[in-house]
Amino acid sequence: MNRRVNSRIFGISSGLFGNFKTTIYIDRLSNMKEVINMVIADLATILREANLVNLLNELKKRKFENHDYNFNDIKMNPKKIFWITEVSNLKIQVHH
Repeated sequence: MNRRVNSRIFGISSGLFGNFKTTIYIDRLSNMKEVINMVIADLATILREANLVNLLNELKKRKFENHDYNFNDIKMNPKKIFWITEVSNLKIQVHH
């Protein structure tokens, strides 16, 4: 089996980690949580190897999710870049 056929490009949309892109082989993955975990693990590996400890600590504090697509969309669109979005922890205050 040609693994390259089952690879997809994922990017991160985030203020701090924005535009990071990585290729993930989706053969053994079955859901979006696994995909997001792989993308974040790839980024963490790069930060760790570069000894960017503060950035690695920031990455550990953040949460990411996908919007506008599901795992089936990933399987059916091999040429698309799929973006993982950082979940904002900001609370919106409503003034009355």
